[in-house]
Amino acid sequence: MFIIGEGFNPTKLKVNEWLLFIFFPIGVTIGMIAGWWKENIGGLITIGCFILFYVVHYITSGRFPHGFAFLTFSSPGLVFLLSWYQNRKVKWSAA
Repeated sequence: MFIIGEGFNPTKLKVNEWLLFIFFPIGVTIGMIAGWWKENIGGLITIGCFILFYVVHYITSGRFPHGFAFLTFSSPGLVFLLSWYQNRKVKWSAA
């Protein structure tokens, strides 16, 4: 919705803006969807794209993104990883 609300015009995006757009929201969303089937893979994709988004943003602008929205939206990726780790630990101790 924020894309439509901002008047998204893909022809005006620069290369670095495309990279940022691929990592967040597209990559993070793909990770969230994948996490419903495979928690470890979904969590890694989500957290990986979140980190890459911050790295690319810092490299291209010299500063990190402001606000808590990026972290808040990506935080379920960490929950996926913690859940996978906990379930893995329980399975090993039951064996």
